[in-house]
Amino acid sequence: MSRRQLHVAAEVAQAMPAAYLAQLQAVVDDPDNRCARCGGPITGASAEAVILCDENVSTVRLAHPKCARSGVYQASGMRAAVTARITDPEGTDINTTLGRRQLTPRALVFLEPIMLLSLAPSGGQLADVEDPLAVYATQRGLEPITGQLDQITPEPTTTSRLHVESDGLVLTNPLGQDTIPADPDVLADWCTTARDDHHTAIVITARGLGLTQQPTTIEEAIATRPAWAAQINVHGLPQPRRRWWPRITKKTPDPAREPRQVSESPGRMSAHDRPRS
Repeated sequence: MSRRQLHVAAEVAQAMPAAYLAQLQAVVDDPDNRCARCGGPITGASAEAVILCDENVSTVRLAHPKCARSGVYQASGMRAAVTARITDPEGTDINTTLGRRQLTPRALVFLEPIMLLSLAPSGGQLADVEDPLAVYATQRGLEPITGQLDQITPEPTTTSRLHVESDGLVLTNPLGQDTIPADPDVLADWCTTARDDHHTAIVITARGLGLTQQPTTIEEAIATRPAWAAQINVHGLPQPRRRWWPRITKKTPDPAREPRQVSESPGRMSAHDRPRS
């Protein structure tokens, strides 16, 4: 399947650090992307990169070609909008999935927030950029990580905790919670892995994980793009099922209940069944 074409105007390319442009390219095909102007899902063969800015902060969004051409647009209240979305106590819109590391078994939780990309204000330095995803990760106790998925060993955190529910997981933090739905069979296997690993799991967030795509791009995203993770305690894990075997006792045969003996020759009765004269 061909990737969606991203149209980037010259003024947008000049204002956008190369790292952010690469991240935008990574998520351009995400079906959860919304148009900056109409709010509808981004569909079709192409999308426009637009920058919305005020005196404090700039953010880059996608738009339908019919709604807005790629360019820089003034929009008041951008910092307040970004902050409100990140710190919403009802949780942030996210794509989620559960996983299991194979070589060194660990229970994994992947979070891909659907949020804005933040840029430095006009004249600002890249070092001063306040990335909303970094803020999201820090608020949950996640720290930057690098390396392959099978090799990362993030530090434990007590800022957040995972709790097992009947239909998935809940990740709680001081500002609210994130809900992680899961199929019952997948959840059961995940719980077994977490229980065997001292009731812990690794929570990971990054851009471009492709959780709504087939195949996903999880390993590529973690290895090549900014990512954050932490080891988090899991509460409410179900107890392992115990196997109960039936107790078998040998009973003494009761002659009165013994079945009648039948002759091996068809059509003939045994002496036991023959009528008495």
